[in-house]
Amino acid sequence: MPPRKAELPGKDKLSVPVVKPPAITPPKQEKPPEPPKPEFNIPAKTTAAGAEPLPGVLVTQQALNTESTGSGSGGGGGTGRGTGIGPGEGSGLGPGSGGGTGGGVYRVGSGVSSPEVVFEKRPAYTADAMRARIQGAAWVSAIVLPDGSVGGAHIVRSLDSTFGLDEEAIKAVKQWRFRPGMKGGRAVPVEIVVEVTFTMR
Repeated sequence: MPPRKAELPGKDKLSVPVVKPPAITPPKQEKPPEPPKPEFNIPAKTTAAGAEPLPGVLVTQQALNTESTGSGSGGGGGTGRGTGIGPGEGSGLGPGSGGGTGGGVYRVGSGVSSPEVVFEKRPAYTADAMRARIQGAAWVSAIVLPDGSVGGAHIVRSLDSTFGLDEEAIKAVKQWRFRPGMKGGRAVPVEIVVEVTFTMR
């Protein structure tokens, strides 16, 4: 083969321009929605609400000293005087005087002494409650009359409404006898809360 001729590089520009490939951008990926955070609803109680009385101890209801919410005086609501609600006097509810509802019945405090137990009737177990082995305490609200007897009672904290222990607690409290509460040197009807304990031996 004959030798090749020498070639010199040309001075002319390239007639075919170099095309750069287009930049490829990856598609944006959307983040999945975050699951909702759980909300915690924790009931808060005051220190006084967690106090548990001892068995057989009377639980009194003290009148609260709050700002008045009516045209009356003494911190109550309504036109009366005292911490109660209504046109009456004292810490009660209604037109009467004292700490009761409608007048006549007082609550311990504000010069009213607490009744003292002089005879306590133990509650009876029902057969169904014994088979279920239910133990604990029921709170009974009772009105102690001026003669020391119990005029009315109802459950304020239930222990057993299925097997009849709540009813037995009310029956027992109605047979209790008290030294009545006093106000101004005279016996008055007073509403109290007593704890009735059921224990299996």
